[in-house]
Amino acid sequence: MQRVQTEERMAVKVKQRLIQYLLSRKEEEGFTLVELIVVIIIMAILSQIGMVSFNRYIRRTRAFAAETVLRNIKKECETNRDLGMDPTFTTLTPSGYSIQPDNSNSCSGGSGSELVTAIPDNQGEYPSYFYNFADGTIGCNYSSTSDNLFPECTN
Repeated sequence: MQRVQTEERMAVKVKQRLIQYLLSRKEEEGFTLVELIVVIIIMAILSQIGMVSFNRYIRRTRAFAAETVLRNIKKECETNRDLGMDPTFTTLTPSGYSIQPDNSNSCSGGSGSELVTAIPDNQGEYPSYFYNFADGTIGCNYSSTSDNLFPECTN
């Protein structure tokens, strides 16, 4: 009988130790709700920073593409002038911009302005670029005061 009681005590102690082990092990596994919320908040902040940086990159890239198109137009117009050919250019339209004069492709620009311009579709976010065939200059104009992304074009 003592032996049976001793075995029962040992079984109870083993069960207690097993339960304690499982409970202590369960506390070590997984994350608490607070830890998950903190991680989600940190990820949200980092993704917001990434989106802002990506947006700035896209804006600068599109503006650079428009400026490059006008530089190519300038080279083509000056080459045609030097070779005695018609002062026209090949139209290349960068994403987010329109080139004016639209249909004439004349290096001397549209009627009255004498400028070939790259006008952005969204004028509040991108600078406008212009090429003056008469004096061979390329300039830009950016009227937004909300950022300093294009300081070379600010009035």
